[in-house]
This record gives sequence, C-alpha cells and structure tokens, in this order.
Amino acid sequence: ISEILQIRDLISGTHKINTKNSKLWIESQLTEGRKNAAFNLIKNTYYFTLNYTFEHIRNSIISFYSQLDLKYDIYLYIGKPTGSFHFIGIIAIYYIKLLNLKLPKIVDLMDISNAQYLIFDDCSYTGSQLSQLLERRNYLNNTFYLSVVAITTIAKKSIKKSLQKSTNTNLIIYSENIINPLSEQVDNYEDIIYYFSPFTPFDTNVSLYFDHKIAD
Repeated sequence: ISEILQIRDLISGTHKINTKNSKLWIESQLTEGRKNAAFNLIKNTYYFTLNYTFEHIRNSIISFYSQLDLKYDIYLYIGKPTGSFHFIGIIAIYYIKLLNLKLPKIVDLMDISNAQYLIFDDCSYTGSQLSQLLERRNYLNNTFYLSVVAITTIAKKSIKKSLQKSTNTNLIIYSENIINPLSEQVDNYEDIIYYFSPFTPFDTNVSLYFDHKIAD
C-alpha cells in the first residue's frame, strides 16, 4: 500500500483532458460529421482520479460496515494479483485498518454459503466479469457487498440478473457513478464507432479512464 499511496500523491489528477489539445483535435477532423463525433466523444468522457477512487472506497466501506453483521465472519474477495479486484482490494484493506474496523478474511474464491462477501472494483463496463464470478455456483444465504467506482446501467442489470438462480442471496451495490452507455448519451453514437473505433463496438460502450488505468 505504501507504493500505491506514493503513486497516488504523485499522479492523482494529472491526467485531465487537455482543453487546448482537445479543441485542436476536434478542429483537425476533415468533415463536420467527424468534428461532431469527436466533440461528443470528448464531452462524454469520464475521468476518475486516484484521490477520488480512494475516497469512493472509504465511503463504501463506511456504508457497508454499517450494514454488516459483525458477529459473523466477513470475507474480502481479491481475485488474482494481476487484476483490478486485487489492486482495489489492497486500498480497501488499508481503509479498513485505518478506520479500526473488523478485519475480513481474504479469499480468492467465493465458495462459502451463509457468508458476507466484500468485493471492490474500479469499473464494470458490461458486467460480464462480475456476472461470471457470481454465476459460478448457486449461492445459498449469501450477501455480496459490491463497491464499484463506476458502473454502467447495463452492467448493473447484468450483475443483478446473475444471482437469480441463487437462494436467499442479496446484492448491495455501492457506486456514486452509474453511467448510461454512449448509445444512450449521444445521438450520433454510430459516428463515434465508425470514425474512432472503440475496442468494443457494442451498445455497452462508455468512454472513461482512471489515473491508474485505461479501459481494456
């Protein structure tokens, strides 16, 4: 966590879209259609700083711990060391200790019934990763506390749907940024796809980035 804190203090807020350069980029487009698409892409791009990410995690922990049953074990899912669950999970552990709260048991599998699970992530674009995680087994009497810095409306629906086969299982999502996909924000959404080729040419597209990552 000490390295993450150093990086946060060094780079947080340093990756804002450069207004001058973005205007030059928009004006450099060869047609009015391309200019409009470029303008709408910049206008509807979200940027989340590391300071904000830390603040979100802290706020979600305070919210979750006001709802958890502290008489029972709490489990924190962190996934693989290379994934975002792990990275954001480290920050979560930092705040849990800082706030002097009950420490969770760290797990990389969620295979226990009658359990309380904490899950922290930076973003859910389509919801597929979290949905697959929650669909792996039919959970019984579990409560999942999911903190996501940013989540699309489509992802939120998909994640909730993934638990339909589970019995007496609850999902509590904490996110201050529930984002509509570009297809619902921009009239010429197809032009953005056509001219600028986002990685996933689907209706779930959003344009956002963090200090610590760009969407893959």
